[in-house]
Amino acid sequence: ARFAPPPPAPPATPKEQISLTLPLINSAANVAVLAFGEAKRDAVSRALECQALPGSMPVQLVRPTHGKVTYVLDASSAAGLSTAVWDDWKKWPRSEIPKDAK
Repeated sequence: ARFAPPPPAPPATPKEQISLTLPLINSAANVAVLAFGEAKRDAVSRALECQALPGSMPVQLVRPTHGKVTYVLDASSAAGLSTAVWDDWKKWPRSEIPKDAK
């Protein structure tokens, strides 16, 4: 008779995960969005400065009903931002990232 091999042993330390839904996140009093490193530069710029298609940048849907969002960035991830024009409402929302941001 042939037998199937035993399943692989589970990892010594199981991976822990938690999933939060957008309604739960938006019900929070404070939400922190963390992004570090040059690899996150384009995503940070798109998230904060560009109008995205619905669902393409889920972080843009984070809008706490009675709270605030705080972005925690390092110099590398924030390097593509055009903060000098953030006060000019006529420039928002942008639909593309400036060529010099990359």
